[in-house]
Amino acid sequence: MDFDDVLKLLGDFGRYQKRQYAMVCLIVIPVAIHSLSHVFISAKTDHWCVVPELQNFNCTNSDSVEREACIKIKQNLARPKDDVNTIPNEAQCWMYTSEDITEALFTNNVSRELDITLCTNGWEYDTSQYKSTIIQEFDLVCEKAAKPSLSQSIFFVGTLVGSLVFGALADKFGRKPVLFLAVGLQCGSGILTSFVKSFAAYTALRFITAAANIAVFITAFVIGTETVGVSKRTYAGLVIEFFFAFGLIIMAGLAYFIREWRTLQLVASVPGLLYFLYIPFFPESARWLISQKRYDEAKKITEKAATVNNVNLPTDFHFSEHTVRVIVITYN
Repeated sequence: MDFDDVLKLLGDFGRYQKRQYAMVCLIVIPVAIHSLSHVFISAKTDHWCVVPELQNFNCTNSDSVEREACIKIKQNLARPKDDVNTIPNEAQCWMYTSEDITEALFTNNVSRELDITLCTNGWEYDTSQYKSTIIQEFDLVCEKAAKPSLSQSIFFVGTLVGSLVFGALADKFGRKPVLFLAVGLQCGSGILTSFVKSFAAYTALRFITAAANIAVFITAFVIGTETVGVSKRTYAGLVIEFFFAFGLIIMAGLAYFIREWRTLQLVASVPGLLYFLYIPFFPESARWLISQKRYDEAKKITEKAATVNNVNLPTDFHFSEHTVRVIVITYN
């Protein structure tokens, strides 16, 4: 007989399998959260050049113009008008020259053509929607505008690397140790990301998060389907995806209430540490143990499943290479 026949004895989806399947479904929720987080952490906001002359000019002390007119002049001088026929993104990446700004402030003359130059003092950002993002903090605008997309591309490279590396590790060392190794890397890299001081460090940690993220999902998916009987295996492969979708909803909700990227990243990462509470209750895959000829361990897990499912196994029940044939789900 093969292991699917053993699952028929236990029940294709008994109480034991339901309990374990619920745990692997819950563990994929952070996978979705980390997959979506970059959308909010790197959200684009309006920006314009910092103009020291305008910051130092106090409209309340102006004698040449009324206060409201003064404020309007400052707004006009802070952002050159975009001209699609000349330079792109003038209002966000260019500024009027210091000489022209100073003259305009004291003469109330902003109607003539003023010379423009690239931003030299950094940028100011619209914080009405997002209090902070990595774009704002690391000035990923204008000539650096492609860097957030580069970071996300590297995230998906990490996903590819993680699926290959951790898949091989799970086939060799077991589902359980690799799953919790991946959970640890996912949480650790996620938490560290909230404290980074540079875009390079952010991108490097996102690569690690991506590798761990896909490892958590694939390993959890395999464990969930390996312990379920044939008649329920298709449903097991589908229902876990609903929990992934639920994770996306959670991330959107967090981002709605938390508009500061470091806090959002930390809140999204720390709860994953709770999954380490699973360790005493989370068994290794019996199917994988049999494939490694670790028959006694597989028998103990199967007997426990039978007890939980209230099923009586044959008195001579045992595993050996002569009594059971196992088809193991592999990653490669």
